[in-house]
Amino acid sequence: MKHCLTSLFLLLSLHLSAQVLRSASLEVVGSPGWYRAISLGRDGLVMIVKEDQTRFKVVRLDSQLNKLWEQDLFMDTEKGPAAVRLHEQRLALLFSETSGMYYQLLDFDIRNGEYVRRGFEIRQFFQDKGLVMYADKALLTGTNEKGLAYYVYDFQKDLGQLVQTELSGRIEIQEVQEEAGGLLNLLVVKKTMGYSNEAKKKGEYVKSSKIVEIHLDTAGRIKGRREILPHEGRFPISGVRKGELVSGIYQQPDGRKGMYFARLRSTENLPVFHRSLAALAGDLREGRGKDRFLKNASWLLLPPSAGADEIYLGGVFYTPQFQNIRGLDGRMSQGTVLEGLNFSSARIFTLDTAGGVVADYSIAVNQLLSQSPLSINSAGAVAYISNGKVLVRNFHIGSRPIAYQLTDDRADSSPYVAGYRQTLHWYDNVFLAIGTQNKLEAQQVTTTSGKKKKKRSIPYTQTRKTFFLTSISAGKAE
Repeated sequence: MKHCLTSLFLLLSLHLSAQVLRSASLEVVGSPGWYRAISLGRDGLVMIVKEDQTRFKVVRLDSQLNKLWEQDLFMDTEKGPAAVRLHEQRLALLFSETSGMYYQLLDFDIRNGEYVRRGFEIRQFFQDKGLVMYADKALLTGTNEKGLAYYVYDFQKDLGQLVQTELSGRIEIQEVQEEAGGLLNLLVVKKTMGYSNEAKKKGEYVKSSKIVEIHLDTAGRIKGRREILPHEGRFPISGVRKGELVSGIYQQPDGRKGMYFARLRSTENLPVFHRSLAALAGDLREGRGKDRFLKNASWLLLPPSAGADEIYLGGVFYTPQFQNIRGLDGRMSQGTVLEGLNFSSARIFTLDTAGGVVADYSIAVNQLLSQSPLSINSAGAVAYISNGKVLVRNFHIGSRPIAYQLTDDRADSSPYVAGYRQTLHWYDNVFLAIGTQNKLEAQQVTTTSGKKKKKRSIPYTQTRKTFFLTSISAGKAE
C-alpha cells in the first residue's frame, strides 16, 4: 500500500503546522459490520473490530501505533458494545441482546489483554445507558418508568439489585462519569411533558426541557446539581461536554432546532451562544430545497474543545442514505437497507471565553460514511474526510488544508478503494485517521460426499478487510 502526501512542498512551507506521526495497518478476515476506536490518551488506543457474525477482535496499540496484544473472541452481536468503561488499568465492554435483558461483560487488563467474561440478566423494565465498574460489581445507569435508576450487579454474590434515584420524571442520560469518593457525575436531559388534550392526557409532546449535571452517590441520593435552563423559547434537548463546556441541540415550541453552547459554572446557567439549523446551513441551499434538506437532515455535534483563551465547537449535517433491495426479476423491491450517512457540510466556530464568536468557518464534506468525518483538537485545528483523503486545517494561520491519502487511485464511497473513512481527536493536538479497504479472495474448501467419500473442492469468496491507522499532529501541543 502506497502512502503519500499530496504536496511535500506545501507541508514544509507551512512550518510543519500539521504532520504525520505514525502509520500502521490491521487486517481482519471477514467483512466487519462495526468497529470502534477507544482512546487511552497518551497510553494509546484499543481497536474493537467485528470480523464476522460470530467473532470480533480486540487490539491494544501504544501511542506509536505498535501492537501490544490482541484477542479474538466469539460472540454473536449485531452491534458494538452498549457501554465502555476504563477503570483501574482495565477496560470493560458491556454487550446487550436486542431485547436488553441479558448482558455479557468482558473485562480486560489493558496491560496484557487477559480478560474475564461475565453475564447477568435484568428482569425489570430498565433502559441502560452507562457503565461504572467497581472491584466485584457492575453499576449500570439507566431509566425506568419512575426516572433515573441504577442496576447494581454483584458478581461474587451473583445478585443484582435495582436502585431508584431521587431524580424522577422523564429523563434522557447523555453521559456518565465516575468521581472520587464513590460519587457519579451524570449529564441528563430532564423533560417537561405536555398534552394536546390535557384533560384526557392524550397527544403527549415535550413542552420544555433542561440540561442537568447531577452528582449522586451509589444509593441514588443527590449530592449536588447544576442546570442549563431554557432561554428565549429555546430549550436544550441534548448535550455533549468536555469539563464545564457543554454544546448541544435546542428545540423551539414550533419544532425548529439549532445548536447552543453553555458553561456549567453556577447552579443555574443560560446558553451564551446559539445558531439555528437554518443559519448553520447557510447559503448552501435556498428556498424549497433548503426546507426539504432541513426536514430530512440531522446535525451531528462535535464535543467542544478549549485552548488557553479560546473555545472551539461545531458540527456537521448528515442524512441517511438507503439502498433498494430488489428481487430476482430485477423489478420487485424487497425493501431497503441503510447504505450509510451522507455527510454534507460542517460549521466550526471559535469563541472567546465569554461565548462571543471570534471566527466562523464552513467546510464542504460531501462524503458517504458510517462514522464521524470531522474532529477538532485543543489547538483549534480541524481534521476531516473528503473523497477518501484526510485533510487537516489550522485556521489560526489561515492555511489551505493539507491532504494525506492512502493511494493514488481515485477514492470514492466504494470499500474496495483504500481511503480514510473517519477521523477523531485522539489526545492533545493529535488526530487519529482511520482508513479501510476490502479485498475479495478466491478460496477453495475440500469436502467429502457420497458413500465412497470422494473428495471435491468447492470454490467460495473470502473477504479480507484492512484498517489503516494514521496519527497526525496539528497546532501547538499542550
